[in-house]
Amino acid sequence: RYICLSGKGICCNCNGEQDLSIPEFFDRIAPHDPHPAERSWKPQIAVINAGTNDVGGPTPKEEFSEAAYGFIQRIRARYEDVKIIWMYGMMNDMYVDSLKNAVRRANQEEQSVYFLYVKSISSQMGEIGAAGHPNVKANVRAATLLTKKIRSITDWKAKHIAAEEETESAESLAAN
Repeated sequence: RYICLSGKGICCNCNGEQDLSIPEFFDRIAPHDPHPAERSWKPQIAVINAGTNDVGGPTPKEEFSEAAYGFIQRIRARYEDVKIIWMYGMMNDMYVDSLKNAVRRANQEEQSVYFLYVKSISSQMGEIGAAGHPNVKANVRAATLLTKKIRSITDWKAKHIAAEEETESAESLAAN
């Protein structure tokens, strides 16, 4: 499932407005699953890719860290056992330390919140797309990093990787 909001932030939005932030939007939709059959659905991983738009405020770093920690707690209250990955940096890195502090604080209570830093597109050759946003190349890079992060904290494997490993294992047994 995806919940995406263009231009929204944790504290304020890209234009500096403080209307309907991401945590407020989450509160409005999270308690209401669209289909009764899905009410028991619980994610195993929650990936947050937010904070970029708060730079437009700009939100003070300590305020942002508090709000990020609060959002982690909101997610935790809704999905008790979910592993949370906060992915950030693809368009700016103003809140890296603030997010690391929020994640560190959450991990003082439990060990299931992770930070994934993604280098800014401005430091990568050929990754800036329309209106200064990440292009396909940038998104492939970010997806690769996220996949590696998820694999490092779970036992998940892509079907093609699992199939390759089974083939290699079978070939190894046949050779012996």
